[in-house]
Amino acid sequence: MSTQNKLLNQAVSLLKAGALIGLPTETVYGLAGCTLNESALEKIFALKQRPKDHPLIVHISQHEPLSNWASDLPSYTDALIKAFWPGPLTLVLKKNPHISSLVTAGQDTVAIRSPAHPLCQQLLEALGTAVCAPSANRFGQLSPTSAKHVRDIFGDELFVLEGGPCEVGIESTILNLSSGTPQILRPGMISAEAIASVIERPVIPYQSDSNNVPVVPGSAKAHYAPSKPLSVVSRDEFVVLCTSQPNKQFAWLCQKDHALSKENVTNIIMPTTAAAYASELYQTLHQLEHQTEIDILAAEKPNDTAEWQGIVDRLSRASN
Repeated sequence: MSTQNKLLNQAVSLLKAGALIGLPTETVYGLAGCTLNESALEKIFALKQRPKDHPLIVHISQHEPLSNWASDLPSYTDALIKAFWPGPLTLVLKKNPHISSLVTAGQDTVAIRSPAHPLCQQLLEALGTAVCAPSANRFGQLSPTSAKHVRDIFGDELFVLEGGPCEVGIESTILNLSSGTPQILRPGMISAEAIASVIERPVIPYQSDSNNVPVVPGSAKAHYAPSKPLSVVSRDEFVVLCTSQPNKQFAWLCQKDHALSKENVTNIIMPTTAAAYASELYQTLHQLEHQTEIDILAAEKPNDTAEWQGIVDRLSRASN
């Protein structure tokens, strides 16, 4: 038996015993526990220091019927699954009665996705049931995109299934299908436009002030935050910011042509495409957290176009 298979079997055994593990997905690493184990769910909230009014996302195998967990599926659900699963799209649907209120934060809806990471899919197949896997961090803090990040947060007591760096790099798009017109409740790397083209009907884009919609993960105004202060500003605003504090050392996440030549500025050149930027964002912020010579982080405002909306959202919450 290969080392990876041994580690996979160990992860499955731990989950079946009611323990938690660090689980790789294509978005971020999750803190996983069995969905049907109330004790494991309680451990997730305790270890993350997560309020219980924040629901969890159920992660299922690509071969498991969605109807095992949700009801009242719209007619276009199969088209979404075919186009985007496994992948970084979470669907909010009416929940089945057997799902714990801990998962749903007492709501009548449940958030479900099927992760694209092959090792995560292997684990779900071997386990034979779903897991809940919010990001493997303390509530509100920067999400982990490597096994090392998870170990840095929780130490060696938590078993982490090593799956390499996360390819997508930010959390999934959350799409509400539980009532009326489909609506984006959390932006990610799958846009409202891409979804609308698949289901051939309108999709309400993300609106930060949406009312009368289910509460979903990542909806807190301050979230995904590094331990150092972060500002999201234009280049001109950053010039004023770093000039006004000459005794502070800044890290400036920017496009190449907007780098600054100042003694108190370290330029971090970020990718020009949204997908590459998202993949590197949390990894970059984790590295800067541990650089003692850096006092303040600043990120150049990205374009507020559809493909960048998930990144804009994460930077906005991280700087709130």
